[in-house]
Amino acid sequence: MKQTSLLLFIGLSVNFSFAQRVVKNEVDKRTNVRYIITNLTDQQHFKELKSINKEAGSYLYLQFQTEISETTIGNYLNISLSKLNGRTCIKANAKVVILFKDNTEITLKNSDLPHCSNYIIAMCPISKENMQKLSTDTIESITIYTTEGPEEYVVKNILRNHSTSAAKLHLEEVSKY
Repeated sequence: MKQTSLLLFIGLSVNFSFAQRVVKNEVDKRTNVRYIITNLTDQQHFKELKSINKEAGSYLYLQFQTEISETTIGNYLNISLSKLNGRTCIKANAKVVILFKDNTEITLKNSDLPHCSNYIIAMCPISKENMQKLSTDTIESITIYTTEGPEEYVVKNILRNHSTSAAKLHLEEVSKY
């Protein structure tokens, strides 16, 4: 009985530690723009989202963001990668390729400022169709083209499963407006 309870507790802990949630849904009073942000996980679990680079370990963090104004809707996929093997540089308009388990892919462009760091941060505008694909298809890997060339990050199983759930949750929240 104790072993069963312990296994159930561990199983639930793993599931909840990777919970997806809407972390922001509010209107900027000055601009009247609504910001909806869904994180794949809470910040405290950032280091648990490990994705293994070919040379060294790295941490991967995904965030879905939508900005709704009176005339436009902007969707973004924010990708943050923490490199353990040193610094790298990413340019504005750097290509980001998301490969799915069925061997289809989507290509995005970084709209953030160029920077060099041991953190790669890409803010990629994404179409509603591609957001829907992220909510139904399983991510296999993410490749970011840096100044040193392409860096591929193979996404681990637990993150694969929760990335589709986070995209679904985000689309459900956005559909309310």
